[in-house]
Amino acid sequence: ALQINLGDALCAKGNLEAGVSHYHSAINCLTPKGKKGMLTDFDIEDWPDILYTYGAIAKAELLRYDSLQQAEILPRVMAAYDSLVQLTNLTRSERLTEQNKFELAEKSQGALSNAVGVCAQLYQITSKETYKTKAFSFAEQSKGFALLEAVRLRKLKSANTDKKQRQESALREIPIRDFQHGLLSPDQGLLSYFVQDSVLHIFLIKTDTLIWKQSIIQYDSLNSWTQRFQNLLLDPDQSTMRNPAKEKECGTLGYVLYQSLLAPLKGSLPPRLV
Repeated sequence: ALQINLGDALCAKGNLEAGVSHYHSAINCLTPKGKKGMLTDFDIEDWPDILYTYGAIAKAELLRYDSLQQAEILPRVMAAYDSLVQLTNLTRSERLTEQNKFELAEKSQGALSNAVGVCAQLYQITSKETYKTKAFSFAEQSKGFALLEAVRLRKLKSANTDKKQRQESALREIPIRDFQHGLLSPDQGLLSYFVQDSVLHIFLIKTDTLIWKQSIIQYDSLNSWTQRFQNLLLDPDQSTMRNPAKEKECGTLGYVLYQSLLAPLKGSLPPRLV
């Protein structure tokens, strides 16, 4: 705890490099004697501190990159995010309380959102395909944690087997190759969206490729358009008469949403979309 507090204090004063050094010292202190510091080595009761520390390392290193613009810093950011995600994934098979799982998931969600942005920066610098795959994985896991939080807020009881399975499936990662070779037909594509601040990340998985596009959006506007469009579709006019005003609004909103959600992938979309 002392090393973590020192790291926090130094980072708050802008001494990021020294702060990161203390965070690594904290991890070393938490590593059981005789162990090499693998994530599976740490005691379960120390997981929240380890999770926080890796998140703090990633945040501090990202701030260092923003200040120095040194490309070699970004892989260190990614390494911290990778460790954070791996640790969170261990909660699936360990005997943690449901509350602890929710708390760990909540702490991970913000970090995962930032990780998608770091992947975008690294992909732009290196053009390595692995960063596209990582970005999709981070985005889907972040959405899974958001779903877990929604489940908690709705107070669904884990005693119900079916509901418990749904909760656990929210954190189950499906490898991209399983989508490509087990779930998609040659004429199909899976579209997935992820919002990070003002950036909309669009992922299109086809049987032979993963396409990743980003565009700048106004989130509040996009959210408002989407909700209104859904309401128009879910609440049709009950009369037998046509409603030209509603049809016109639906068509206009549909085109606006097409411009934001599908047009960036024009020319790459297969005949059938999920």
